[in-house]
Amino acid sequence: MPEAVEANIAGLIAVNDAVYIKDIQVVAQLTVKSDPEAIVVKIEPLAAEEPKEALAAEGVVTAPVEGEQPSSDQVPVPAVDSA
Repeated sequence: MPEAVEANIAGLIAVNDAVYIKDIQVVAQLTVKSDPEAIVVKIEPLAAEEPKEALAAEGVVTAPVEGEQPSSDQVPVPAVDSA
């Protein structure tokens, strides 16, 4: 039994692209008994951003974007000296 099996994910560039069991190369001494159509890895769409009200209800605070004035639900972030 191999310690690891490698899968090439270089071709995964768009949502719903996937690598299936049938795409994985194994040495001749191994027999894969899993469903060849089973997904090993898949690109999923980004999760929807939660509304600020939902985050605030969970106690999550956000920082303002640089150059923006903080709103009441944001925490001011101190300037960082890069020198």
